[in-house]
Amino acid sequence: AYRLMCRYGSAMLTGNPRPPELMDLGKSRSFFLLMMASGTILFFAVPLGALVMTVGSVHNLVVAWRASEDEIINTLRITPVAATVCTVMSLFAAWALVRARISRWIIGVMALLLISVPSPVVGIGLITVLNREGFPGMLYDSEFGLLAAYVIRTLPFGILAMVPAVRRVPKELEEAVELEGGGWFRKIVSVVLPGCWQAVVVAWFLVFVLSLSDLGASFLVAPPGVATLSIRFFTLIHYGVYPDAAVI
Repeated sequence: AYRLMCRYGSAMLTGNPRPPELMDLGKSRSFFLLMMASGTILFFAVPLGALVMTVGSVHNLVVAWRASEDEIINTLRITPVAATVCTVMSLFAAWALVRARISRWIIGVMALLLISVPSPVVGIGLITVLNREGFPGMLYDSEFGLLAAYVIRTLPFGILAMVPAVRRVPKELEEAVELEGGGWFRKIVSVVLPGCWQAVVVAWFLVFVLSLSDLGASFLVAPPGVATLSIRFFTLIHYGVYPDAAVI
C-alpha cells in the first residue's frame, strides 16, 4: 500500500495527475552540451592533469600510497562510522525540522550555528570538554574526538540534504501510523526512511566526503598515533613533499 501511495499519492494529494513539465532544448541542445563539456574540462581535467604531472610516475604513485598505508586504514575505519552516525542523526533532525512545531526552531538555530562555526573552534571546544580527568579524559585519548569532530562539522549538511526529501513524504502516511498507535520513531522508520532512502544515500556520501577533507578540527583532536589522510596531506604540504601530497 505504501508503494502504491508513493506512486500515485502525489497526484491524489495535489489534485494534479500531470507529470512535471520538461524543457525541450531543441536546436540549442548542442550549445548546452558544448558548455557542459567545456566546464568539465576546465574544472576537472585541468586540475587533474596538474596533479598527474606533479606525481611524475607510477613508481611515485605506488611509493606514496605505501607510505600512507596507516593513514588510509585509519580513514577508512573512522570516517564511514562517523558518516553513518551523522546520517542517522540528520534524518531525525530533518524530520523534526519539517514536522515538529516546537523543536524546529531549536534544530534550525543549531544547524545555523554549527554551519557557521569555524572548524578549529570545534576542535578547541572538544579539547575543552574532553581534556579532563576521569571519564572525559578516557574519551579524549581515544578516537571519539575524531568521530565527534566529523559529526559536528557535517551534521548541518546532512540535514540540508534530507529536508527536501522529508517534505515530499505525504503527511497522511504519518497520520495513518499515528492512528495505529505508532509514535514518532515508528513514523520515521516505517514511513519517512522508505520514502526518502535516496536522499539518505546522498547525505551519507556527502558527509563522508566532507569528513575526508576536514582538517581544522580533526588535526587538533586526533589522538597520538592516529592520523588520517587529511592530516597526512597537511604534513606533506608543510614539509614540501608535493608529489606525495598530489597522490593523496
